[in-house]
Amino acid sequence: VAQTRTAARHDLSVTDVRTLLGFLRVSPNMGYTEVFYSKDAAGNRLQRAGVWRGGIGVNTAVFGTFRPSLGPLRAIRHVMTPSLGFNYVPAYPKLFYRDSNGNLAPRFSGVSGISLTSSESRSMTFSLRNDVHVKWGNATQPKVINNLIQLQTSGSYDFLAHRHGRKPLSDLSSFLRLRATDRTSIDMDFTHDPYGGKLLRFGVSSGLSFQGVRRTPEEEGEE
Repeated sequence: VAQTRTAARHDLSVTDVRTLLGFLRVSPNMGYTEVFYSKDAAGNRLQRAGVWRGGIGVNTAVFGTFRPSLGPLRAIRHVMTPSLGFNYVPAYPKLFYRDSNGNLAPRFSGVSGISLTSSESRSMTFSLRNDVHVKWGNATQPKVINNLIQLQTSGSYDFLAHRHGRKPLSDLSSFLRLRATDRTSIDMDFTHDPYGGKLLRFGVSSGLSFQGVRRTPEEEGEE
């Protein structure tokens, strides 16, 4: 007769956001996951296990304004937003056991929706975002075009990649958006191999939006 196994799980996460030195935005975070099993896959009764993970994110903004006065171009504002993130998960060898074939298998699995596996991880994520805003047109009442150009590049670095025979630096993903007007945009995305510089993926799309003017009841009544 098959025995029914029961399990419970709870998750806890804590995050915070602080500004240091007046310009660095720091976001530490920590999470904890715990499970209770009436019987784990190794046959042990009333088992409990928990894993924790932590990380920290840092970003800031650097900007400058240029006033070239070239024809209708009155001003250019360039904002750069670099971001770094560090994540760490410790090793938990006791979450696994040797099955009858001598293979490592997770102890806390088999109950739908409630499982717990983990492997050591040390990684860094990074990104650089560029936003270009312009003032255009008449010198006394120029039009402001926000986000005329948006360009963001991101990637990650695995500090333990050598253990698995992989390269530590991920492919670099970039996104470019051009907005000549509030209603039109052209989006392009790229993926590059950082080691050889090869373009792995390229995509482009465009958009056009229309918005009607809502008529008041008084205007409708005049017809």
